[in-house]
This record gives sequence, C-alpha cells and structure tokens, in this order.
Amino acid sequence: MLVHHSGNKSKEFFYSYMRLILLTRTSSIDEMQKIVESYFFNGNIEEYGEHTREQYIQALKQIQSENDK
Repeated sequence: MLVHHSGNKSKEFFYSYMRLILLTRTSSIDEMQKIVESYFFNGNIEEYGEHTREQYIQALKQIQSENDK
C-alpha cells in the first residue's frame, strides 16, 4: 500500500491501514503495531506531529478493544 506522508492522518486512516496489515501480514496486534511503527513512523511515532500520533493511538485502542471482545 502506497502511503503519502503529507498532511494529518485521521483515526479512520490508521484503523483501515492497521486492519489491512492484520488481514494480509499478521494476525497479531503486537506484530501489527511493530510493523506500523517501524515502517510508517520510521521508529518514531512523534515523526508526523501530535495530531497524527493521537489519531494512531486512538485507532490502535479501537482495534485492541475489538480484539478483546
């Protein structure tokens, strides 16, 4: 998936992005988180600013809560 890193990303963007990773690369939430933080954020979740980081965290919490059900 080609991702343009310009602009603020929404919670919905990260939710979709992470669901795609879970469907195609791994079923582990921990592994998916490592993939996103390594490849999208280049190992630094602060890289694209506070708004993008917060949206990522909110989407991650939503996926984790759905997985716990």
